[in-house]
Amino acid sequence: MFVVMANRQEWLRSLAVVIEADGDTLSAPCPDCGELQLVLRYIGAYFREKRISPGPVTARPPSPRVVAGWILRRPETLNETEHLRLKAVLVHCPELDALTGNVRSFGQMLTERQGERLPQWLDAVRQDDLPGLHTLAAGIDRDRDAVIASRTLPWSSGVVKGHVNRIKMLKRQMFGRAGLALLRKRVLLAS
Repeated sequence: MFVVMANRQEWLRSLAVVIEADGDTLSAPCPDCGELQLVLRYIGAYFREKRISPGPVTARPPSPRVVAGWILRRPETLNETEHLRLKAVLVHCPELDALTGNVRSFGQMLTERQGERLPQWLDAVRQDDLPGLHTLAAGIDRDRDAVIASRTLPWSSGVVKGHVNRIKMLKRQMFGRAGLALLRKRVLLAS
């Protein structure tokens, strides 16, 4: 029994030396007192304090999905924290900053029906070194007149597209069981 107690005393002394070597002191009575529970309670409090003590705080970087959401939303809908975090991301990535400017100007052009600004936007995109936007600009440039007309003229082909969608739905419902004559009757009866 004495040997076990001697080992325990030695273990407590070495533990106290390790804690003091870390730069802290035990705020308990000397470990030589042999009160294992008391020393363990103070050691537990010491480690809890170490765990809770403030260290250098590093924020996790936002995911690409979150950053894309910040870029695609209107700037006035971002709260202050999101705005600051987006600004921090844009400072570290100039390509993303250029992309943000182009995406927001394109969104504004679409929502405010300013199709006449499209040629200037396409030129600005070509000036930036963003291959993904170059592909989009090339696709828009192929149908430039149609895109400009869709953003400037008050007319819409939405009604026609709605009828085409309804006819396709009727055709899918028939599962190819009938020909054009039945499709014609269903379309005419539905309207």
